[in-house]
Amino acid sequence: MELIGKDTYKTDGIDVLGPHKFFSMSVLYAPLLSSDATKLYFYLLGENSMNQKTQKHERLCNCLNMSIVEIQDAREMLEQMGLLKTYVKDYERYHGYIYYLRSPLTPGEFLNHEIFCRMYIKTVGVQAYETTLTLTQIRDTERNGYDEITKPFSSTLLSGWTDSHEQQYSELRQHRSEYSDVFELPVQFDYDSFLEDLSYLTVPASIRTKECLKIIGEFGILYGIDPKKMQFLVGKSVKFDPSNRSKDMLDTNALRNRCMKEDSIYENPNVPKTRYSLAPVRFLQGFQDGAPVSDSDAKLLEYLLRDLRMKPQVVNVLVEFVLQNYEMKLQRSLVEKIATNWIRMKIDTVEKALDFIQSSQINNSRKKKTKTQSVKQSTVPQWEEAQQTVSEDEQTRQLRETLQQEMLRKGNA
Repeated sequence: MELIGKDTYKTDGIDVLGPHKFFSMSVLYAPLLSSDATKLYFYLLGENSMNQKTQKHERLCNCLNMSIVEIQDAREMLEQMGLLKTYVKDYERYHGYIYYLRSPLTPGEFLNHEIFCRMYIKTVGVQAYETTLTLTQIRDTERNGYDEITKPFSSTLLSGWTDSHEQQYSELRQHRSEYSDVFELPVQFDYDSFLEDLSYLTVPASIRTKECLKIIGEFGILYGIDPKKMQFLVGKSVKFDPSNRSKDMLDTNALRNRCMKEDSIYENPNVPKTRYSLAPVRFLQGFQDGAPVSDSDAKLLEYLLRDLRMKPQVVNVLVEFVLQNYEMKLQRSLVEKIATNWIRMKIDTVEKALDFIQSSQINNSRKKKTKTQSVKQSTVPQWEEAQQTVSEDEQTRQLRETLQQEMLRKGNA
């Protein structure tokens, strides 16, 4: 259906893009779209954010300096890329359109998309793709009487995709799969906020590997560092190699020391707030009137979190239990023994840990009571036996004296 200038339109759908979606639209989608399509999308998004008044297409042409044919081509491209849905209603002298703006995929969703990812690699090349890889409900409207005429995706967009492209794609997908694993780590660190607007000048691509992000997340959880503050700390802890930027390294010890010096009260909003939701180091500080945690204690907590893979809340329960039952001391050997025992018993939640402690205390109380009774009962027979022994000794002495006296009398006689 051809557009004409007097056809009307109004916008609906999303009216704002968050940082991640804006990144997707500007960096990932834009290379796959024509400049007219990108311009049309952002213009409609801007209009939708302010009002939803009905406008004529001739005004749209004037504002964007595009012909009506260019407007229609750009619209259809947005439809094929899943960024726009179009609905039309036939009036007597013109057609009325609803342009329903759709949100772009997140960077992760886009780079995992079977079609879009192939298109992106084909358009920008492997090197640009790998660089991008390291970066990283809609209002409903009454549509009764409208028929959807959104142009479907066309396979011709992938014309020229060769076996060589497919092989490269398979290899890169494997790389992508390995990279994605970092966001499935058991630590509760907000990687999205950390990577958001993170400059490559301060934290280069070589620092954004799975291994480095793993360490960063674990330190963030252990010391309770705000993701935005962590951006600064990581940037200060990078060892740059001016001759080869791919060899830039993260100084783990420097990052640890900087995290230890932070007096942070940050609590992850994604973690239910309880007395055990504090970062383990901050939780331990609560038992020593806010005094800094010693280096040895901090490394012990780090060992529980990073090496034994215990959840931070469970670590806090363990710390509380040991301090309250062992004279407020964190003896490493004792803590390790209890921790490994909990791991074998699959105590991996706060509830399981508290239930185990409670049942253990009940059992210990019963054992102490039984032992006390046993000791009391065993003491009485020993005393009586001693008394009997004393009595027997006295009788023997008296008998011996009697015998001696008898012998003396017989001798005198």
